Amino acid sequence: MSKGLKWIIAGLIFVIFIGICIIGITVFGIGSMVLLAASINTDITPTASADTMPSKPAVSPTPEAYPPQKPYDDRDVILSVKQIDSNTIYIINNGGSDSPSLKKIWVNMNTGGYVKPSSGDVTSQTGSYAYYKIPNNSVITITGEFDDCNAILWRGMSSTATVKPTLSPTVRPTLSLTANPTQKPSSGTTSSNDYYVRSYKWSFKKSIYTWELSIPKTAYEYYKAQPHNRESDYAMYAMSDYDRPYLKSLATEIKNAASRDGYSEQDAALMTIAFVQSLPYTSDSVTTGYDEYPRYPLETLVDNGGDCEDTSILTAALIKEMGYGVVLLEFPRHMAVGIKGSDNYPGTYWEYMGSKYFYLETTGDNWNVGQVPGEYQQAKAIIYPMQQIPKIDLNFNTSYVDSDYSSIYYRVHCDYKNIGTGTAKNVSIYFAALALSEGSGQVWSPDQNVNIGDCVEGGSGWAEATLRIPLNKQSQIECVAYGDNFEPTISKSNIFDT
Repeated sequence: MSKGLKWIIAGLIFVIFIGICIIGITVFGIGSMVLLAASINTDITPTASADTMPSKPAVSPTPEAYPPQKPYDDRDVILSVKQIDSNTIYIINNGGSDSPSLKKIWVNMNTGGYVKPSSGDVTSQTGSYAYYKIPNNSVITITGEFDDCNAILWRGMSSTATVKPTLSPTVRPTLSLTANPTQKPSSGTTSSNDYYVRSYKWSFKKSIYTWELSIPKTAYEYYKAQPHNRESDYAMYAMSDYDRPYLKSLATEIKNAASRDGYSEQDAALMTIAFVQSLPYTSDSVTTGYDEYPRYPLETLVDNGGDCEDTSILTAALIKEMGYGVVLLEFPRHMAVGIKGSDNYPGTYWEYMGSKYFYLETTGDNWNVGQVPGEYQQAKAIIYPMQQIPKIDLNFNTSYVDSDYSSIYYRVHCDYKNIGTGTAKNVSIYFAALALSEGSGQVWSPDQNVNIGDCVEGGSGWAEATLRIPLNKQSQIECVAYGDNFEPTISKSNIFDT
């Protein structure tokens, strides 16, 4: 073999050796990388051992649901919702059969979630109310929460509103009311010391009659504490509810005595007149220290007499209890009674409402029906029919509640009392803030009307309402009591600026 061929073969062998080395190095490198990767993956892979498993993070408690999660059902609760300005709504509970079981309400606004009241609170109490800061044109859902369920009570959109006066009530809630009647005369007592015992003696048609009457001291003191300045209508003294049992008892006893002795019903009335005429005449200035002090019938009986107005009031009350038509006749510095009679009855009479009322003198003995003292025969008389006249007295005070960027809120507490005679029917108290700066006869919304119902003679109680007045305005608080059978009573505060 030639020397050149040997060098060629040696070169090929060297090239092949170099290639094999390169391939080996490459394979070794890849294998090392795989082993390294496997080693790295092994280091970060957790084992199945419980000892080496990391603990799970603590689970946060689920927030309380608003309203609390309960089944939904229908409930009868009447809500009134009013947008009173561009950012405030007013919600009031107007009652309903399920209102007493209402725990609270939840007000949800479509864009703001559940909203708390800015003032007030709507509860199970009819008339309870609250204000919420909710812009106009918001979709509102009001959910009522009850012990056993929730109920959708109202859903709708608040409307655009501006603060402006209104001429008529816009909210008529029945607010909280507590009847607080004053003490009435008692019909029975436990001791003779609790009574005034009076004995009377008089004659009628040549017969002598005696009568002993027991009147509870509580009844007498009740009338001593009543108004004695009712000269505008003297019939109010004769028509009180709480002396009726005593007067009726006396009238019944006189009628029974007349019947026992063979007298007619008309004679029984004349016997009653004779009884009152037998009472001593006493002047007010001597017995009471007042120039004029009209007595209620029980006062005259306990005091054993009085002047002309006292005996006339007592006579009219007793004659009415016996079923006869009767009026009081007032003359200058004198008073008498008019008894309803037929057209052919003799004597002097005054006409009233198409009927004849014959004069009766109650001071002194032996005056007959229709017989008039000379000084009064041609005199004009003021006639007082025997009718009950309730009268509601009002007193109120105000207290600051809250204010916002546009308005101020006042709570008005009004005390009332029936100081008239008889039951005041269907009493309501109207609350308003007069919008004096806006003109005559206007009020700021919402004004409120509280229905009380009937108020007995001497009964008293209170009512409350919250009134809203815009800032920088002139106003005046007004409370009015009105009803079916009495004249309205109006009470107003001083004029003020907000």
